[in-house]
Amino acid sequence: MATGDATDHNGGTTPDSQTTNTGQGASISNTEDINTNDIDPKDNKVEVTNDLDSADVRAPETQGSNLPKLTQVIITNVRQLKLNSKSPEEWALRVRHALAQLRLQHLINSSVPRPAKGQRNYSRWVQWSRTVASWLYLQVDEGIQERLLQLHRIPSKADALFDGIMKIVR
Repeated sequence: MATGDATDHNGGTTPDSQTTNTGQGASISNTEDINTNDIDPKDNKVEVTNDLDSADVRAPETQGSNLPKLTQVIITNVRQLKLNSKSPEEWALRVRHALAQLRLQHLINSSVPRPAKGQRNYSRWVQWSRTVASWLYLQVDEGIQERLLQLHRIPSKADALFDGIMKIVR
């Protein structure tokens, strides 16, 4: 993970181009399940959609539908959500935009059903969901991380962790 801070015009620090390499394990991610047969070096390009309004907004059949192949990608970090944030919905929108660039935004939507075990793309969904959950954990401040650690078990799937984070800050 590469991080860096830049000084803003008011003398404070703001995150610059922070990124998380999702191919590497982070605090709650498990990348051992990546099957090299799922990675096609000739097909490692991802179509980027910057405008969610112009993107296909229909809900997929499951969270496992239309996921990109498992590759090493970089998800751009968003400004960390603070425990006392007055605008958690703004943070949630930034998260959705960052994930939409890689067609991963439905992984944090608990109203979209998860694929069933044995269903097509189930293992791909598990890996992407764990990767996004790990990335989400790094997008919140230490106060929220401490609250998550107080749970009996930190959710390992992206939708459950996202819902847990939003519950803490609302």
